[in-house]
Amino acid sequence: MTPAARASAAIEILADMEARKRPAAEALKDWGTSHRFAGSGDRAAIGNLVFDCLRNRASAAFAMGEGSPRALVLRTLVSQWQMTPEQVANLADGSRHAPQPLSEAELAGLKATLPATAPAHVRGDFPEMARARIRPGLRRPPRRAGCGLGAARSGRSQGEHAESRPRQGAEGAAALRARAGAALALRDPRRARSGAFPQSAS
Repeated sequence: MTPAARASAAIEILADMEARKRPAAEALKDWGTSHRFAGSGDRAAIGNLVFDCLRNRASAAFAMGEGSPRALVLRTLVSQWQMTPEQVANLADGSRHAPQPLSEAELAGLKATLPATAPAHVRGDFPEMARARIRPGLRRPPRRAGCGLGAARSGRSQGEHAESRPRQGAEGAAALRARAGAALALRDPRRARSGAFPQSAS
């Protein structure tokens, strides 16, 4: 499928979702069943475009002045798929399986940038109904100390880590044998007394 055909397919699927009030996965599955000529690469690209449109619905509709499936797809090609407005205009040439040519308003929407005064749900691309639940001025939480490597993982200094490491060499081996002997003594006191493992000093 050509890029233009993929864009048309995404518009068709979004329109089906809007008309029948159905989830994206179901609409994509039905479209693939009725368009078996589409390869796996085509289906993946179309699915990605559909989900990108849904994720960026608020900002795309604001820039385009409408939230129709066609407007969402055209704007998403620019904002998320790194196409220029001119490339989208060339893609939508009205040929077979391609979207119809752009209007002047649509071309202006593709070139528009979101102003700083745009509503928070538009700039953040989240549902408007969630605005009341999101605290104003919410900032990303500071990085936790546990995210680092080495000593920063637990917030202890390197010296503290060195003290907590198991003892090495003969001293460490002796301590391990003593602990093993003590464990066996709990299960079999006779074996502990036989001297097979040295007893713990404690």
